[in-house]
Amino acid sequence: MPIWASLDYQGLVRRLIIAAKEQRRWDGLTTLAWLLAKAAASAADELSLTGPGVLVPVPSAASSVRRRGLDHMAAITRLSASRLNQLGLNCRRGLWLDFAG
Repeated sequence: MPIWASLDYQGLVRRLIIAAKEQRRWDGLTTLAWLLAKAAASAADELSLTGPGVLVPVPSAASSVRRRGLDHMAAITRLSASRLNQLGLNCRRGLWLDFAG
């Protein structure tokens, strides 16, 4: 199963993530979700992937989610999966399972 990060953490992407995480500005989440969906669709095409896809966000610490008021990565992956489905690609948001502790 191929796994990778889809966006470089710089420029506009970095500013939008910081705004969501630290300033409670959620207006950029739709843009980030669109960029993620575009990257995932391109990767699926490039790798000739078939069948359902799963977007799995890197989990935020519970204390961070409480402080921020939103799990921004869960929101972005949910919006991205919805966009991919609108484009005709079968996709859902998955959960990261941590068995380490």
